[in-house]
Amino acid sequence: MLNALDMIDPEYIHYDYVIYSDGVAYHKISGLIIEGLVKNIVSGVLIEQGVYKKGLKEGLWENFRLDGKLRQRQCYKDGLLEGSHEWFHTNGNIRETGQYQNGERIGIWLSFDRFGNFTSAIDIKRLEPETQNKKTTIKTNARTHLHPSNGLANSLPEISERRIIFNEGLAFNKSDETLANGVFLKKYRNGAVEVVGVYKDGLKEGPWKEFRSSRRLKLNSNYDKGKLNGLWEWFHDNGNIRESGFYKFGGRIGEWQSFDRFGNNTKTIAQKK
Repeated sequence: MLNALDMIDPEYIHYDYVIYSDGVAYHKISGLIIEGLVKNIVSGVLIEQGVYKKGLKEGLWENFRLDGKLRQRQCYKDGLLEGSHEWFHTNGNIRETGQYQNGERIGIWLSFDRFGNFTSAIDIKRLEPETQNKKTTIKTNARTHLHPSNGLANSLPEISERRIIFNEGLAFNKSDETLANGVFLKKYRNGAVEVVGVYKDGLKEGPWKEFRSSRRLKLNSNYDKGKLNGLWEWFHDNGNIRESGFYKFGGRIGEWQSFDRFGNNTKTIAQKK
């Protein structure tokens, strides 16, 4: 049961004290707009944690199952989903990953089965409003499937490491020297995925993942037209984060944090603007 001391915890605010009015989070007792780290803890188990700025969700938020395993990791900006999103199977392997923009799915989304095998990719393209006779249509999302197994005519092929070459920072198909377009897959001898991501017009686009032979995630990165953009994470072999931060069009921004293999924060560096 919560007591009066919980509301002034110097490290975080209990979710029990968060109330909403017109979409903005306020402290139930003080009435002030929520600022800082908030945690939702149920029966001693952390269910959700993240930061509020001016009463709105901001940055990376994490959701956990009752057994403590990670369920979702998602980024916010001004209270809307913005940037990297990851959804996990019950065994901890990635189920789906991609990007949000202004609260809507956008760009490349990758899916995996519970054993860590890549299953499909889609390219969600936002259709901008069109004005006709002074009437504006509602924005919708169009999906283009990229994995060849779906049999669609507009699907992009899988690309192995042996089938591409690089020239001046662009990836080309060896066979006809055209720009690479498709799902890049590199696998270990045991068949486990080592690297997966998408090339669009010869440049990396959307989420790129690197895995260890044990199928644990090693590196999580996101690209926009060939440049690192969004959440970047490097993991220890036990699955705990080793280093994390954000890129903006190829440059590091904000605070970058390093952790030991037990999850203890060892270093925080604020990037120069």
